[in-house]
Amino acid sequence: MKKTFENIKKYWNERAKLYVLNPKSTTDDYWLRIIEIKNLKKILSKIKNKKNILDIGCGDGFGTIQLAKRFSHSYFLGGDYSKEMIKVAKVRAKKERIKLGKNLNFKILDITNLRDLNKKFEVIITDRCLINLPSRNLQEKAILEIYKTLAPGGHYLMIENFIEGHNNMNKLRRKLNLKEIPVRWHNIYLNNNFIKIVVSKYFSILKRENISSIYYLITRVVYSRLCQLEKREPDYDHPIYEIAANLDLNLGDFGPINLFILKKI
Repeated sequence: MKKTFENIKKYWNERAKLYVLNPKSTTDDYWLRIIEIKNLKKILSKIKNKKNILDIGCGDGFGTIQLAKRFSHSYFLGGDYSKEMIKVAKVRAKKERIKLGKNLNFKILDITNLRDLNKKFEVIITDRCLINLPSRNLQEKAILEIYKTLAPGGHYLMIENFIEGHNNMNKLRRKLNLKEIPVRWHNIYLNNNFIKIVVSKYFSILKRENISSIYYLITRVVYSRLCQLEKREPDYDHPIYEIAANLDLNLGDFGPINLFILKKI
């Protein structure tokens, strides 16, 4: 399928309708979502000024709701350009008996145009959001929108896929005679130059961690090789995913997903 803004949005609308109230709506890898949420909770607990938090590209609201429960004194706004994802997010909140408007709300938002928001946010989160924009220019535009929407001295917590770690993981797979895992049609992974040239213009980097490295090493390399030897297809429901997710190790660069703690300059 052609990589266009509308086609990618259509893809996520269809995923939302297919996986209603299933955390796999934004990725088949449930335990990866748990890793991301766990890391966000850890970072937010250390940020003092977090009265208003924008989770842009919130998908079905699975992560946003968990964060809002944990930090009940903060106001969370979950935004996504997929109207179907926002519908599911609101249904999920209702099912969990969360009254929208108190410290949580959901709204259809386009990350490349946040000017209609009538407030500044002390914290903005993206979790595999930028990679779903169909061009590098739009990714750069999104970074600028985030910068403009952040309050002075605000924090931007960026969880996005990077091609360098993805390539390192595939090198290990090739050594074990495993097929490379391709970047999906609707994604453009970021790279280190994007950080140096674009992100660093607006933000200082407080911390960077590859939160997928050990997890991918175990699940995408070791487990995949075991499946190959046993002549069966890997699946996302094997207990090894939960085991790998609970290791809490952020070492090396053998997976695509990096977490940045950034501060507005």
